[in-house]
Amino acid sequence: MRRAIAEKTALSFATIPHFYLRVEADVTSLMELRSQLAPAIEREAGVKLTITDFLLCAMARALVEFPFANSIWQGDALVELPTVDLGVVVGVENGLLIPILRSVDKLGLVELGRRRSELVVAARAGKLTAADTQGGAMSLSNLGNSPVDEFAAVIAPTQSSMLSVGRAAPRPFVVAGQLAIRTTLKLCLAADHRAMDGGPAGQMLGRIVHFLEHPATLLAPGGQ
Repeated sequence: MRRAIAEKTALSFATIPHFYLRVEADVTSLMELRSQLAPAIEREAGVKLTITDFLLCAMARALVEFPFANSIWQGDALVELPTVDLGVVVGVENGLLIPILRSVDKLGLVELGRRRSELVVAARAGKLTAADTQGGAMSLSNLGNSPVDEFAAVIAPTQSSMLSVGRAAPRPFVVAGQLAIRTTLKLCLAADHRAMDGGPAGQMLGRIVHFLEHPATLLAPGGQ
């Protein structure tokens, strides 16, 4: 496991020209919405809805709007992928794995949560197949269960970006020109400069923030 991680991370930094964009999102409304929905969803559907599910949904929506970010640099050309598949970093004994969720933009939050949970369980049980970890242009690394506020992860080889997210915590935040205490997330996008430039990548990241700050838009397919 450590040898594989060493090889992949070294390959990533050696071959992918990383650049990083950082932003802070006010997720007070998202946390409130999750608290309202989660008990009924877990009771009726058997799915524990997490912040990771909202993040993945927001990422998928953004990739639909900005297809350049659903592309990978392959050989000497940019290749747009036909489906919106997202990786989610899963911590396992002595390392990590990145299983891929397929066609995330077509999934509602509940089904997304169900499939994400199944992949996490399979990863930690050592039951992933090789196909389960291949594909996609973007992955999510969420350290929300740790004391980490912000970090910058390495892009998974063959992909073109990685979104790193720290813990949700109450922090000073300006709302309508006034300083307030809000629950925020700090996001860091690592991007492959061969596949995208800073301006468009910043617009895409801003759209992710928009969805997180307006979480009701994530409840219906194609919400704005």
